[in-house]
Amino acid sequence: MANLDNTIFDMIFENFVAYPSLDNHTDVVFMINWKMTALYIDPDTKKEYKSSSIRMTQVSTNDITNFVPFDQLTKEICTEWVSSVENIPDIKQSMLTDINNQITPPPPTIVILPAPFPQ
Repeated sequence: MANLDNTIFDMIFENFVAYPSLDNHTDVVFMINWKMTALYIDPDTKKEYKSSSIRMTQVSTNDITNFVPFDQLTKEICTEWVSSVENIPDIKQSMLTDINNQITPPPPTIVILPAPFPQ
């Protein structure tokens, strides 16, 4: 089964929403569109199982004393920004559940319905 130790997670930053100008800075990012991917490779069958989660995260522009120019943003900086807002462990756990449900599908949900006609 997939777990945090045997699953590869990655964050992909797809695009950014920015103010053209704010507080004498240009291209001030306030929203990050990103995706987390998870990959588990079954050690016995070598079959790959994948999951992904697409998110849009708002980052604060209230205190930009440590402003980073857009062209100097790195994956590490963006990861730090997103991680300060999002609950990354919960997202990873949800993705692990998805992968484990692919490996061993849960039983279908059943419901008991009353007769659709009068008795």
